Amino acid sequence: MYLLTILLAAEDGHDGPLGLASLAERLAVSPASANEMVRKMEGRGLVDYEPYRGASLTGTGYGVAARVVRARRLWARFLADHLGFTPQESDAMACDLEHVTTTEAVERLAEFLGHPESCPLGRPIPAAGTVPGTPSAHSLDSLPAGRGAEVIAVSAGREAAGFLTASGVRPGGVVTVVATGGEGVLVRTDRGELHLDAATAALVLVRVIGGAHAG
Repeated sequence: MYLLTILLAAEDGHDGPLGLASLAERLAVSPASANEMVRKMEGRGLVDYEPYRGASLTGTGYGVAARVVRARRLWARFLADHLGFTPQESDAMACDLEHVTTTEAVERLAEFLGHPESCPLGRPIPAAGTVPGTPSAHSLDSLPAGRGAEVIAVSAGREAAGFLTASGVRPGGVVTVVATGGEGVLVRTDRGELHLDAATAALVLVRVIGGAHAG
């Protein structure tokens, strides 16, 4: 949500880094919490932080945010064009759907819709494969068995993100794909082995680090 907020602020015309006070206000958190999270994201290469100015997205950070925005706005387009919801209703419902949509499902949805360029509210839909600075970023569901990776970001909702964090799937953590299949992905973390369905695994963005094993 931090990355998404910075991206949306830029879309709304904000020029340059987004100040921490403004970021905290938009997310309804304390300035101290915003400062702590921004410093963590800076350490993971997701934002650039300039003291007294604020935070801006790196290429990787933009890629994480744009991936979420792409899913949200494609769903909004579907809900408005095919189910008759208003642009505002479509956008609100799409916020929930974005967190449970696999990468494959997003691209099938885009194909079904004819690859639209904007959502019902007139906002641009980021194109797949054109996000700058993310050649090494992959969704967890796309990795083969035996591959190790560092978690870059988790775009799940609050409850799911909390479960993943408690299970060792958290930004900065290392996971190893033990097995893959039609029912999802089995991964090893520093907390043990964990089975994730395909939809949940698609919400975890990772950087491949070779054959490293966690724990």
